[in-house]
Amino acid sequence: MNSDNKEILKCVKVTSNPFSSNRDSSLNLTISAIDMALQKYSNDQITQVLNKELMRLNDICNNSPGSMLAYEMLLTYKSAQYNCAQALKYLKKYRNNQ
Repeated sequence: MNSDNKEILKCVKVTSNPFSSNRDSSLNLTISAIDMALQKYSNDQITQVLNKELMRLNDICNNSPGSMLAYEMLLTYKSAQYNCAQALKYLKKYRNNQ
């Protein structure tokens, strides 16, 4: 994976504590990071990388966890999956408004 793809993947944010009310939501952080990435990368390039990441996250999240600890570890991936899907919707809307 090249460094551009790694930088784009860093746009998908997750919170370390989803129950903390005094932090920005991970979705807002993800959308802000996507806006910054659009200044450097094309919409198509970001969309391509995020589509691949969403497929990877879907594969991970479709497995059922065998224990509570495994479920808790899976929550981070589920958050990333949701934020990635929302980022793709945002990019589609952004492209349509151009």
